[in-house]
Amino acid sequence: MGKVLSDSKLEKLLKKGTLEFYPKVEKQQIKPASIDLRLGRVYDEFGNELNTDSEGWYHLIPKTKYYVETLERVRTDSNKNYSFYIIPRSSFSRALINISPTDGNYSMRELTKPENIKCSLENGPFNINVRRGDTIVQLVVIKGSNNPARSFYFQGREMRHPLANKAVAPANGVRDDELFLNIPIDCVVDKNTPIKYISDGRLNYSDAKHAAIVYSTDYGSKINVSYVDPGYSGTLFGLFMTGGSPQKINLKGKLLKIQEYEIHGKVKKDYNKSDSHYK
Repeated sequence: MGKVLSDSKLEKLLKKGTLEFYPKVEKQQIKPASIDLRLGRVYDEFGNELNTDSEGWYHLIPKTKYYVETLERVRTDSNKNYSFYIIPRSSFSRALINISPTDGNYSMRELTKPENIKCSLENGPFNINVRRGDTIVQLVVIKGSNNPARSFYFQGREMRHPLANKAVAPANGVRDDELFLNIPIDCVVDKNTPIKYISDGRLNYSDAKHAAIVYSTDYGSKINVSYVDPGYSGTLFGLFMTGGSPQKINLKGKLLKIQEYEIHGKVKKDYNKSDSHYK
């Protein structure tokens, strides 16, 4: 059984050089059980680097694919006792943006030389504003095997449809009441229309002894991944990003797969007082 490293254990890993960043991560980038990685360059779908505006913003248009790389270059040693996961920052998924490593594998390969982490970014229906240095993904370290302490599923409780002609800066947080409308649970989802759903179950990690990697089950063509920090309590969300014909969504199905891990080491940072990606 694998265990997710707490902030205190991550700091020791950094000190030992098992995990290195160039430039070095700042104190505020170390969360209760993960490390935030920031946005570096942005490219269009043909590999051409984009320019920012005069204030340093990238403006990403709806329903468009981009490529991004982290500001930090990452190096790991050959210690086989650790697995490293790259997981999108939750607020980007909340804004219906699908981010995934370009190799399609959220479990990062060994990096013997420092490398920028490269991801694809598929924007949903909103105009997205991001700046170089915004937190875009997070690195989670698992000690031991990749097997979680337990796995289980959540069903859905409600669905939300995105409003048109909205702009959002995900790094500043996402407010559902400003971006979505609740829709009837028997609504037919149109082709290529991303829909957010809210789980009918809740997690309670207020004791800071567990964390979870959450997978949206593969309705349509996308599988979305998110991370739940130790200290978080509440519902979860998932995305329908169907590329096929219109379909009626069954909220009573197994929509979210939760892989729950125990925490290895003491959690020093209070989740509720940190600059959390859930706020």
